[in-house]
Amino acid sequence: MEIKEGALVFIIQNDKVLLCKKKDDKFWGGIFADVWPKGQEDLMTKTSQFLSEKFGVVSGEITKRGSISKRYYEKGKLQKRISAEVLIVNNVQGDIKNDDYDLEWVGIMQVLTKPLDGGDVYWVPLALQGKNVRASFKYSATGNLLTFESSSSLMNFSLGRGGRGKN
Repeated sequence: MEIKEGALVFIIQNDKVLLCKKKDDKFWGGIFADVWPKGQEDLMTKTSQFLSEKFGVVSGEITKRGSISKRYYEKGKLQKRISAEVLIVNNVQGDIKNDDYDLEWVGIMQVLTKPLDGGDVYWVPLALQGKNVRASFKYSATGNLLTFESSSSLMNFSLGRGGRGKN
Protein backbone atom coordinates (compact mmCIF):
# COMPACT_ATOMS: atom_id res chain seq x y z
CA MET A 1 0.00 0.00 0.00
CA GLU A 2 1.24 3.48 -0.89
CA ILE A 3 1.27 6.00 1.98
CA LYS A 4 1.88 9.76 1.61
CA GLU A 5 2.02 12.04 4.64
CA GLY A 6 2.77 15.73 4.72
CA ALA A 7 1.24 19.18 4.50
CA LEU A 8 -1.09 20.67 1.93
CA VAL A 9 0.08 24.27 1.68
CA PHE A 10 -1.87 27.23 0.32
CA ILE A 11 0.03 30.50 -0.10
CA ILE A 12 -2.11 33.63 0.24
CA GLN A 13 -0.92 37.07 -0.80
CA ASN A 14 -2.91 40.24 -1.61
CA ASP A 15 -6.28 38.42 -1.37
CA LYS A 16 -5.14 35.80 -3.88
CA VAL A 17 -4.15 32.19 -3.41
CA LEU A 18 -1.45 30.35 -5.32
CA LEU A 19 -2.88 27.23 -6.93
CA CYS A 20 -0.65 24.64 -8.50
CA LYS A 21 -0.91 21.47 -10.51
CA LYS A 22 1.64 19.00 -11.72
CA LYS A 23 2.43 19.47 -15.41
CA ASP A 24 0.72 16.18 -16.35
CA ASP A 25 -2.36 16.64 -14.12
CA LYS A 26 -5.66 18.39 -14.85
CA PHE A 27 -6.58 19.29 -11.26
CA TRP A 28 -5.46 22.38 -9.33
CA GLY A 29 -4.85 22.54 -5.59
CA GLY A 30 -2.35 23.44 -2.92
CA ILE A 31 1.29 22.48 -2.76
CA PHE A 32 1.81 18.99 -1.28
CA ALA A 33 4.88 19.21 0.93
CA ASP A 34 6.42 15.90 1.96
CA VAL A 35 7.34 17.26 5.39
CA TRP A 36 5.81 14.89 7.94
CA PRO A 37 7.69 15.64 11.18
CA LYS A 38 9.72 12.89 12.78
CA GLY A 39 10.65 13.00 16.45
CA GLN A 40 11.20 16.55 17.66
CA GLU A 41 10.92 18.17 14.24
CA ASP A 42 8.33 20.89 13.87
CA LEU A 43 5.80 20.88 10.99
CA MET A 44 5.91 24.65 10.53
CA THR A 45 9.74 24.74 10.42
CA LYS A 46 9.87 21.84 7.95
CA THR A 47 7.23 23.56 5.77
CA SER A 48 9.24 26.81 5.73
CA GLN A 49 12.36 24.87 4.72
CA PHE A 50 10.43 23.04 1.99
CA LEU A 51 9.07 26.29 0.51
CA SER A 52 12.55 27.82 0.54
CA GLU A 53 14.24 24.81 -1.07
CA LYS A 54 11.56 23.87 -3.63
CA PHE A 55 9.94 27.24 -4.45
CA GLY A 56 12.64 29.79 -3.59
CA VAL A 57 10.59 31.82 -1.11
CA VAL A 58 10.78 32.79 2.55
CA SER A 59 7.45 32.01 4.18
CA GLY A 60 5.53 34.45 6.29
CA GLU A 61 3.05 33.46 8.99
CA ILE A 62 1.94 29.81 8.80
CA THR A 63 -1.45 28.83 10.23
CA LYS A 64 -2.79 25.31 10.61
CA ARG A 65 -6.38 25.01 9.32
CA GLY A 66 -7.01 21.33 9.99
CA SER A 67 -6.29 18.00 8.35
CA ILE A 68 -7.58 15.81 5.57
CA SER A 69 -7.16 12.20 4.59
CA LYS A 70 -7.85 10.51 1.28
CA ARG A 71 -8.11 6.74 0.91
CA TYR A 72 -8.20 4.97 -2.46
CA TYR A 73 -9.73 1.48 -2.73
CA GLU A 74 -9.70 -1.16 -5.42
CA LYS A 75 -12.03 -4.15 -5.06
CA GLY A 76 -12.59 -3.28 -1.40
CA LYS A 77 -8.88 -3.20 -0.57
CA LEU A 78 -7.04 -0.05 0.49
CA GLN A 79 -4.40 0.77 -2.15
CA LYS A 80 -3.28 4.29 -1.26
CA ARG A 81 -3.62 6.65 1.71
CA ILE A 82 -2.79 10.35 1.78
CA SER A 83 -2.80 12.26 5.08
CA ALA A 84 -2.11 15.98 5.17
CA GLU A 85 -2.19 18.87 7.58
CA VAL A 86 -3.80 21.88 5.91
CA LEU A 87 -1.56 24.94 6.21
CA ILE A 88 -2.14 28.53 5.12
CA VAL A 89 0.97 30.63 4.50
CA ASN A 90 0.47 34.38 4.40
CA ASN A 91 2.75 36.72 2.50
CA VAL A 92 5.87 34.99 1.24
CA GLN A 93 8.98 36.90 0.22
CA GLY A 94 10.71 36.21 -3.07
CA ASP A 95 9.70 35.12 -6.55
CA ILE A 96 7.95 31.77 -6.54
CA LYS A 97 9.59 29.33 -8.95
CA ASN A 98 9.17 25.62 -9.54
CA ASP A 99 9.66 23.73 -12.80
CA ASP A 100 7.54 20.73 -11.72
CA TYR A 101 4.26 22.67 -11.39
CA ASP A 102 2.06 25.07 -13.28
CA LEU A 103 1.40 27.96 -10.88
CA GLU A 104 -1.44 30.48 -10.97
CA TRP A 105 -2.63 33.21 -8.61
CA VAL A 106 -6.43 33.18 -8.23
CA GLY A 107 -8.74 35.37 -6.18
CA ILE A 108 -9.82 33.49 -3.06
CA MET A 109 -13.49 33.74 -4.05
CA GLN A 110 -12.67 32.42 -7.57
CA VAL A 111 -11.01 29.17 -6.47
CA LEU A 112 -14.00 27.08 -7.55
CA THR A 113 -13.62 28.33 -11.13
CA LYS A 114 -10.59 26.02 -11.40
CA PRO A 115 -10.98 22.24 -11.64
CA LEU A 116 -10.23 20.83 -8.17
CA ASP A 117 -9.72 17.18 -7.28
CA GLY A 118 -12.88 15.36 -6.08
CA GLY A 119 -13.59 16.29 -2.48
CA ASP A 120 -11.41 19.41 -2.51
CA VAL A 121 -14.36 21.49 -3.70
CA TYR A 122 -15.99 20.94 -0.30
CA TRP A 123 -13.19 22.02 2.05
CA VAL A 124 -10.64 24.20 0.19
CA PRO A 125 -12.87 27.33 0.00
CA LEU A 126 -13.61 27.06 3.73
CA ALA A 127 -9.93 26.71 4.70
CA LEU A 128 -9.05 29.71 2.52
CA GLN A 129 -11.69 31.76 4.32
CA GLY A 130 -10.06 30.99 7.69
CA LYS A 131 -12.30 28.15 8.82
CA ASN A 132 -10.89 24.97 10.35
CA VAL A 133 -11.48 21.78 8.39
CA ARG A 134 -11.15 18.11 9.26
CA ALA A 135 -12.31 15.70 6.60
CA SER A 136 -11.84 12.17 5.31
CA PHE A 137 -12.53 11.05 1.76
CA LYS A 138 -12.92 7.61 0.25
CA TYR A 139 -12.23 7.17 -3.48
CA SER A 140 -12.50 4.32 -5.94
CA ALA A 141 -9.30 3.17 -7.65
CA THR A 142 -10.27 5.30 -10.67
CA GLY A 143 -10.48 8.44 -8.51
CA ASN A 144 -14.27 8.75 -8.16
CA LEU A 145 -15.23 10.24 -4.80
CA LEU A 146 -17.40 7.70 -2.94
CA THR A 147 -17.85 9.04 0.60
CA PHE A 148 -16.95 12.08 2.63
CA GLU A 149 -16.92 12.48 6.42
CA SER A 150 -16.18 15.62 8.36
CA SER A 151 -16.03 16.83 11.93
CA SER A 152 -15.94 20.46 10.80
CA SER A 153 -18.74 22.64 9.49
CA LEU A 154 -18.95 20.55 6.33
CA MET A 155 -21.74 18.08 5.64
CA ASN A 156 -21.22 14.31 5.85
CA PHE A 157 -22.54 12.33 2.92
CA SER A 158 -22.16 9.32 0.70
CA LEU A 159 -22.14 9.84 -3.04
CA GLY A 160 -22.69 6.20 -3.95
CA ARG A 161 -21.65 5.06 -7.38
CA GLY A 162 -20.50 7.58 -9.94
CA GLY A 163 -19.93 10.45 -7.49
CA ARG A 164 -18.02 13.56 -8.39
CA GLY A 165 -14.33 12.92 -8.82
CA LYS A 166 -11.82 12.35 -11.56
CA ASN A 167 -13.46 11.89 -14.92
